[in-house]
Order: sequence, then C-alpha cells, then structure tokens
Amino acid sequence: GLASAAPGHQQNGHWPAGRPADTGDQGGEPPLEAPFVERTRLELMLKELYEDFGAASFTAQWQYDQPGLLDVATRLLDDLRLIRRLPGGALILPAAARYQGYRCEEELLAVRDALERRARGLRLQPLVWPLEFPFDSELAMLAATYAQRIGKGVPFALAAFRQAFAGGKALSVTDNVLIAGAACEMHPRAIIRAVQTRGVREELERATTEALAAGVHDVPAVRVGEQVIVGEGRLEEAGVLLEVANGALRSG
Repeated sequence: GLASAAPGHQQNGHWPAGRPADTGDQGGEPPLEAPFVERTRLELMLKELYEDFGAASFTAQWQYDQPGLLDVATRLLDDLRLIRRLPGGALILPAAARYQGYRCEEELLAVRDALERRARGLRLQPLVWPLEFPFDSELAMLAATYAQRIGKGVPFALAAFRQAFAGGKALSVTDNVLIAGAACEMHPRAIIRAVQTRGVREELERATTEALAAGVHDVPAVRVGEQVIVGEGRLEEAGVLLEVANGALRSG
C-alpha cells in the first residue's frame, strides 16, 4: 500500500517523521508529521503492480492508462482525507494508519473487547474469533460478488459471517468460504470457477469504487433511495428510513 512507499515504513508501530500535515484545527496541538511519498515512487509502485499481476487484472479502462489510474486513485484518497496531494507527490495522513492493521496485541484485544461488549448489549450470541484475525477477505469478497450476481448475496453474507464469528473460521481459507456457500446452495465448483474469472473481479472493483464514491467508509452501510447510512450506530436510523420508504411505496 501507500504506507510501504514511505521511507522507513512504520517504525515500532509509529509513522516516521515527515512534513507537517495540515489536517484542520489542531486546537493548539503541534502540527502532525506525515511521510511524503514522491510521485515517481508512486508511479514505480503502480508499474510493479502491473508487472506482477498483468494489465488484464485491471478493468478495461485502466489496462493501458497507468497515469490515469494513479491520478484517479490519489484524488479518491485525497477526498477521503487519507492522503494530501501535493506537487511532486503526496502526504500520507495519520488517518491512513488505521488501514495498516493493529499496531500491537493490546490494541487488537481492546478492539475485540469493545465489539464483544457491543454484541452483548445488542443481545447477540457471543463472538467466536478466528485464530487468524484480521484475515485476508479477498476470496470471501469475490465469492460474495458472485453470490450477489446469482441472487444469493444476503444468504451468503449471513452464512459467511456465521462461519467467521460464530464458528471462528477465517474466511481466508477456501474451505470455509465454500462451506458458507454450500449453506445457501452454491455449488463449490461454481464458486471456485467464478472467483477466478476476470468478470467477477472487475465487478468487485467497480462496486468498491462506487461505494467509496457514495461515501461508504465503514460497514455496515445501507442505501435508502439516494441516501447512504454508514456505521452500525446508525442502523436504527436506516430502519426508520426504510419503513418510511416502504410505506410510501405501498401507499403509492
């Protein structure tokens, strides 16, 4: 990711020193330091991605337009306040650090404890954590994209989350994803074939881009008409809006 382009990466869980980052009113706090990544370094990283995975792994629009893809990607990250575009490169803002995983075991345990308490507060069954957590969810996301295509998106998502957090099975493991698919009558061979196709991968990339453009920065996220409700804390609000929308449809 972009963080790996920063000189020195993270050191002992902290960002290396860089240029001052203007992230808004600091309330008298000293300016934050953010690592600066030169444009040439970003271009080299993207070139290496094309060499490693092949141009065909990117959507048709970007297969032969590396500069265009880099411009779109950095603009999107700038809009999300994860980087600050500057002449000659970009600053990696501190907000981007949360996408690098948990900095230490204590932080991971604190996150788990908060989620477990929230689950109890919602009267959900106890969480069972996979041994590998966080896990690489790319395979599960590709399978979910295929499931959505054949009208089984919701059943597959429910089965996959049960596998992960009720059964403690990491969704980076192929068998665990296939078991989730079997629970909603998706044939294992069909899943394996689908997740290897360019079409499913492009569909996932397109959905991800559209979600980011719509303002989705966390899960769950619910679209009600043109409005996108983001975050578990706003699910009740989303439910009320859905009831209103459904009532309007019935009365119409």
